[in-house]
Amino acid sequence: MLDHILRTVQHYEREHRIPPNVVYLNPQHFNVLRRQCPGLFCGDPEVRLGFRLVILPASVLLHPQAACVPPAAASPRIARVPATRAG
Repeated sequence: MLDHILRTVQHYEREHRIPPNVVYLNPQHFNVLRRQCPGLFCGDPEVRLGFRLVILPASVLLHPQAACVPPAAASPRIARVPATRAG
């Protein structure tokens, strides 16, 4: 499973010329990866793999997919305006 994931990552990087920071897996993929590579889950998998694993339902995702998702800090935020009292 790890070989397949790494090939998916390499394909994404060749196609988009940037490395992905997320790999989407379904629960079955994730369970196989955990069984085959338990050492990846002793610490933070991002440190060892260079990307985050995101688990999606199998009904949504048949095969692992890579993506480059903007960091949360760079995402646009909605400003909350405090409510004012009518008076």
